[in-house]
Amino acid sequence: VCGLPAETITFTAAPTGPGANSREVTILSVPTIVGGHQYLVTATVQTTDPDNPTYQHDAKTLLDGFQVLPPDPGAP
Repeated sequence: VCGLPAETITFTAAPTGPGANSREVTILSVPTIVGGHQYLVTATVQTTDPDNPTYQHDAKTLLDGFQVLPPDPGAP
């Protein structure tokens, strides 16, 4: 991602309450160092219907387009 190392992890999360369904979760993790500080930037998508074409398209768009850029040095 943007020339930085990245890892994508996909797993099935258990239901979280009465009547809830399990869901597929995909996490994109990007570690980086800015100004001597270490950061882990993540993007997460999840669904109870992983075969839904709209979800698949939107999740791919989000994760494939994810960018990690250094902060603006002039920002407060």
